[in-house]
Amino acid sequence: VRTARCVDCTTTVARVDAAVDTTAYTVVDAAGVTRHESLPPAPLLRFTLRWQDGRWRIAQVSAP
Repeated sequence: VRTARCVDCTTTVARVDAAVDTTAYTVVDAAGVTRHESLPPAPLLRFTLRWQDGRWRIAQVSAP
């Protein structure tokens, strides 16, 4: 998580705007050549979380 900000939070629902990046990865082609791939920064998304069974669960992901 690169950045996160609580937009609207109660004890059972939280709306969080966050940018969640994926780490770079390594690709090895058929010839055995290794190259490192990097991914562009993730866009800001709105995560709607719901408290259920003793933990937060993602209920929805949308644009902010």
